[in-house]
Amino acid sequence: GIVLLPITHLDISATAIRSALVAGRSVRYLVPECLLNPLRVHYSEPNFGASLTAQPASE
Repeated sequence: GIVLLPITHLDISATAIRSALVAGRSVRYLVPECLLNPLRVHYSEPNFGASLTAQPASE
């Protein structure tokens, strides 16, 4: 049958994770361990943070 387990609900958004990475803060317990290094590398690329605040181009 189905077993329901009690869990702690964590209100974490992808935006919060991206912002933490850009700011250099740890996301160690917020994402699977296998994603830590790839995410750190991606979000530490030069000028990445600028894209988080960039406004969409007008048509």
